[in-house]
Amino acid sequence: MTISSTPALPETFAAFAETFEAMAQAAVSRFSYDPTRSDITFGRHGELAALVRSATTLEGGLIEQGLRLLLDADPRFLVIEPVIRLPILKEAVAAVKSNDFRSLAKVRFDPTSYTALHYAPDLIVIDRARQLGHMLELKRCSQSFGKGYLKMLQSKMRAATLVLPHMLFYRGYPAVSDVHMQIVDCEDSDDRDLVVGTRDLDHTFDCPGIGAALDHLRHRFALAVQARIDHCIGGNDRRDPDPAHDAVPDDSDPADRSAPEVAVAPAQPPALGAVTVTVGRKRGRPSKGAEAATVAQARRTPRPDYPASISTGAIDPAHPGDDPATIIALALRMGLMGQVDGTGLPPALDTSLRDLADEGEPAAVMVRDWLDRVLVSKPYAADAA
Repeated sequence: MTISSTPALPETFAAFAETFEAMAQAAVSRFSYDPTRSDITFGRHGELAALVRSATTLEGGLIEQGLRLLLDADPRFLVIEPVIRLPILKEAVAAVKSNDFRSLAKVRFDPTSYTALHYAPDLIVIDRARQLGHMLELKRCSQSFGKGYLKMLQSKMRAATLVLPHMLFYRGYPAVSDVHMQIVDCEDSDDRDLVVGTRDLDHTFDCPGIGAALDHLRHRFALAVQARIDHCIGGNDRRDPDPAHDAVPDDSDPADRSAPEVAVAPAQPPALGAVTVTVGRKRGRPSKGAEAATVAQARRTPRPDYPASISTGAIDPAHPGDDPATIIALALRMGLMGQVDGTGLPPALDTSLRDLADEGEPAAVMVRDWLDRVLVSKPYAADAA
């Protein structure tokens, strides 16, 4: 499907039009392709195939960057950068598995305890006035992940929320007494209770128009990607006109969106055992009780639907994405190369593989053990840097 027009930016965010356009163009410009590299599967269409694979990764980062920009412009919010890696304590994981999560607001966990497991959300945002912390996991299209994977991710996030308020305070950030966690489907097409859509972010942050603004950014990126695809196949003159893009920009001052000043009490350490955690759900959708589960549903073991085969040649190992098959394949490739040139895994790939292994993925555990043997005398990229 060809996108012929871009949804208009909400008036509140009209000042971001040029910035969003520049971000979309910059994201596409980061795509690179080596024409000397042979691709037996795609042949002369290798550049096009590499562009399609790269675009999905670039889009996820672009959406995250856009949301950060929108929230940074609102004085009510403090966006934590870089995102904190939260410890996943064994005690917290056991508590999440064995108890009604709503009752865990009365349980305290020491974030300074040692653990080998960590979780880094895509976004941590503090609402200063309400002493509310938002922890978001952004998925370009959550429908590509099975229900089992999403439940595992939700459990990890819940364990992380039990240490987030104290971790933020220990690092000098404003006090947080409540935590709100969400898995966000940026495609806004997944109707499962485990995720919310971008339009639900308007209510999450009490800021109407955020979802529409992100939709505008995605359309600008889509047009830039399609123009690059047309260039790859020799049809760059077939791009449909975009009335929204060709319109004369409005030079009028945007509406003042600064929030009214709210008196904020001096920062105090959150009272241990007084933190409330809520899990984001779609607006207007009731929570499903355990009584609604059928025996057949309880016996099913959902598995993520991933492709039977992948091509990692054009994927940047420094940005491996979320697909377990891609992460494991990249780790194997980098491990084999490391035996020759003495290099190790990039930090992002190493962390992703370790996270998969820690979550019990058998293939990741095997590859992790193999890498520890073959690269035991070679420094990883993170150490070399």
